[in-house]
This record gives sequence, structure tokens and C-alpha cells, in this order.
Amino acid sequence: MKNLLFIGLFIVLFTSNACAEPIRIGVIFAKTGRASDVGEDFFKAIRLLTDDINKTGGILNRPVELIEFDNQSTPLGSKQAALDAVKTDVVSVIGAAWSANTTALAEVFQKEGIPLVSPLATKPEVTEVGNFIFRVCFTDPFQGKVMAKFVREDLQAVTAAIFVNASSSYSRGLSQEFSQSFENLGGTVLATYDYIRPDTDFEKEIEDLHRLKPDVVYLSGYSRDSALIIRQSIKMGNNFVFAGGDGWNEAMYTFAGPEIDGNYFTNHWHPDNPNPISARLIAKYGKTEFKGSRLVLANDALMVLMDSITRAGSSDRKAIQIALANTVDFQGATGNITFDATGDPVKAAVILRLEKGSSSFVKAVQP
Repeated sequence: MKNLLFIGLFIVLFTSNACAEPIRIGVIFAKTGRASDVGEDFFKAIRLLTDDINKTGGILNRPVELIEFDNQSTPLGSKQAALDAVKTDVVSVIGAAWSANTTALAEVFQKEGIPLVSPLATKPEVTEVGNFIFRVCFTDPFQGKVMAKFVREDLQAVTAAIFVNASSSYSRGLSQEFSQSFENLGGTVLATYDYIRPDTDFEKEIEDLHRLKPDVVYLSGYSRDSALIIRQSIKMGNNFVFAGGDGWNEAMYTFAGPEIDGNYFTNHWHPDNPNPISARLIAKYGKTEFKGSRLVLANDALMVLMDSITRAGSSDRKAIQIALANTVDFQGATGNITFDATGDPVKAAVILRLEKGSSSFVKAVQP
């Protein structure tokens, strides 16, 4: 009789949860266009993670339902996707992967009072749109500050030179913060060299480097430009320590080969960084299922949102926004997250070192 009562209670509870009104979350990334590779990884990761949430009872005893939109890799497509999402009853949105696209989302959702959490939009202006906009990745200026602290304190660099892609707001933001932070820590910036992509000849600048002999050279551009500068510098007989931002990755070996070994860059995450959430994700999905830090950033965006809905005790949009704004020490896969007044995370960044065609974990650096 007791068994029958237990089974009956289980059926009632299961049926109640299954029939409950779902909590609808909009997910906006690229399915088409130049950002589709990044977008599909984020879509896939969020689907898998949401399935896990629903298998364990959902949130507030309600299932989580994802409503996906393709932003077509453009700001205009992002704006249209946001307008389409507004027509549904989503309580919050996760997206997008590029700052320009995320800003287009933010402008719509701020006006409509719908919380937005981005996993990978690093330009500072994104969260400046308003108080409904959040991100779980660090900003461009933040990682410039982190690298300045690392090279000054850990590598004991006293002098530096900087290469800036003048046509890239990303590169300008990193270099400006690196320069200011390095000098605030007692270092001296000997020279700053501007270039415009697709420049490939840096011989004149490198000759000047050879004369100045800085302790470290900060390359704030992306992988291709940075690899070419390093390769040309080595060919001209120099042996500088180079450092960069999250625009660097293992693709640099394609442009420069093994000569780039031993140089440093900042990133959001590394599988060897000791973190129980990260370790659990790697154990379940492996190190190679998703490129770079996409899985862990997707996890942090989704889970900090789920945590906020749980703390709010409601799927009301304003209640979720308030809970997000009050997030303190949320344990994410990329580190503990506390949102500041602008919706940016206060958390550590990791320093990685290029080695043997890959990257190795050096340390996590707190702001």
C-alpha cells in the first residue's frame, strides 16, 4: 500500500512539473554568416546544459524552454532577432558572441525591460547600454590591466613597447589599458607602434625595437598580426618576450610555427585551471567537443541566469534583473562571478603560455 502511495505521489509530482508553464529563455547567436561557427557552439552547449537542468526538475519546479533566434552574424540581424524575441514571452535572453551584435540586442532589450546575459561580448560599451544588460566574460580593458600586472610583477618587466592595430577598437582598448596600468605599476612604455591591417611588413618598427630593447612587447592585435610580428622579429635576430590578449590562440602556429613558443596571453579559461565546475564539464563533454572557452562561457551565462531566477523566486523580468544585479560570488566554470554596478563580472582572468603547438596554464590573476 505504501509503495502504491509513493508511486502515486511520484506520478503526481512528475505530471505537475511536466505540465507546469515553462520558463522561456531566448537564445540569440549566429546560425548563418561569419559568426555561425561560434554561434553553433553556443547553441549546442546551451541546449545540452538546459537538458541537464530539466532532467533534474527544471527551475522553480518548471521546465526551461529555449527559443532560438539567428542573428545572421550582423548587428542588423541581431536587432531583428531581438525584436522577434520581444514578440514571444521570453523572460530573459542569452546572447550574443560579438560585441557589435550584442550591443544591437542590448539596445532593444534594455528598452523592453528584458534581462540579457552575454557569454562573449568584451567591448566595454555593451553593458553601458543599461541596467538590464550583463556579461560573464571580462572586458577588453580588463585583460590589458591583468597582463600589465603579470609582466610587471611576475616577469619583472621594467620597460615595454606596444603594437596597436589602429583600425581595431579591440586592439586600441587593450593597448591603452595595458599602457596605463603598466606605468601605474612603475613600468615605462618606451614606444607605441600603430599599424593598420592588412599590414604585413613590420621591419621598420622591429628595427626600432632592436634599438630600444624593451623587456616585453605587448601585441594587442589578433593572432595573424601578432604571429607575423613575432616571426619577423625573430628572423631579424631579436629574442623579446611577447604578450597579448584573448585575440591570440593556437592558430598563431599556422602563421609563425614553433618560433612563437614561450610567449604569454590572457584568456577566459583553461582546462588545467583548477575549478570544480570546469572539471565536471570537461569530464562530461571532453576537452575537444567545443572550441576554446565556449562551453564554459555558455555554462556561466546560463547558470548565473538560472541562479538569479531561483533567487528571485519568480520568472518576472524585473525580479530577475534585480537578482542578477545582486549576484555575489556565483561559482562559475571560469571563476567566481560578482557583477559590478555596470553588469560586468569581477573575476579572475587566466594567463596562458604558448607551448608546442598549444597553450599551457600559467596562473589565474585577480583584478
